[in-house]
Amino acid sequence: RIMVDLHAQTAYQALLQDEGGPVNGQVPIELEPVEGQHRESHRDSPSPEGMTLAEKCDHAAIYLEEGERHLQFKYHPTKKETIHAYQTVNGPLLNLVDLMAAVVLLVLALFEYPAVYELPVTASALIEIAMLLSLLTHSVFYYRWKGWEGLKEKKLILKHIVLLELLIEALVVLARQQHHLRFMRACRPIFLITNRYASGIKRVLREIVQSLPPVLDVLILLLMFVTTFAVLGVSLK
Repeated sequence: RIMVDLHAQTAYQALLQDEGGPVNGQVPIELEPVEGQHRESHRDSPSPEGMTLAEKCDHAAIYLEEGERHLQFKYHPTKKETIHAYQTVNGPLLNLVDLMAAVVLLVLALFEYPAVYELPVTASALIEIAMLLSLLTHSVFYYRWKGWEGLKEKKLILKHIVLLELLIEALVVLARQQHHLRFMRACRPIFLITNRYASGIKRVLREIVQSLPPVLDVLILLLMFVTTFAVLGVSLK
């Protein structure tokens, strides 16, 4: 609630901002801080300059969206280029293309060697390269929005390592015109998991990983009991 209120106030001030200050003498609303809560000041975030009214409205809408998604001001877009990149990354078109490419890569495994209905080597390699380049387009806009700092996230590093490895393997297959053993194809579901529309899958996997430690504790305890009773059974025989 605090983050939403903060971004709503900042969006209000972004709309009122003009070259000389607030429009029509309106004074921005100041929200009372809540005891025990720390919030980042909107004055630390640079304001856009030389923007039209429509661009300022887009900028204000980004503040509201960041507040709804509990994002910080660290990567808030302040220039026209970064605002366009932010809208592209978080828009439906690029995310749908990203989702389609991830699904096509998964379905492609049904028609690759050693499938029953196998596609020609050139066709499967070209389809894979095209889908991987589509996924790389998302990373390009992500870089234009956040820069190199944004690409240092662990999940993005893993995604890009898998993407580059698969792209190199596909180029090798295309050049040799012959399939070879490819273990990295098992990592293709990563592209689907990292997609915005597959947040439910990501949430389920996160819950499974977080529940593994207590499950392992129970398995270790069970193994200890089995070993103890096995030793007792052998000694009493």
